[in-house]
Amino acid sequence: MTGGEAGDILIYIRWAGEWEEQMKHFIEFKAKANNGKIKLKKTVTKSDTNLKPHEHPYFNSDLFNRMLGTEYRRITEGRLYIDIASPPAGVVVDGSGFLSKVRVELPESFFLVGKARSK
Repeated sequence: MTGGEAGDILIYIRWAGEWEEQMKHFIEFKAKANNGKIKLKKTVTKSDTNLKPHEHPYFNSDLFNRMLGTEYRRITEGRLYIDIASPPAGVVVDGSGFLSKVRVELPESFFLVGKARSK
């Protein structure tokens, strides 16, 4: 296990059968797996995230759900379905239960509002 920047506290959890660094901010939902593929949600809202109002300047704005959806589509590459065995980077799938848990990590650039963002 490696540390982050000075002062960061990293928490490691057991999830999806491997040790992974806990994602600070993410979108999470459950979906049914069918033939090794999972159908992704078309739209996501702030209720699908673990964010709290003080963690994003636009959280209580009408713009937030659109911003969140844009970032979600960018990370999932606009796909409607993903393969359980090879999800896109930033997406973790736990297919151990009846419903698979899909977790999409929100990058730090999502929180850089009004600043230059890298692609």
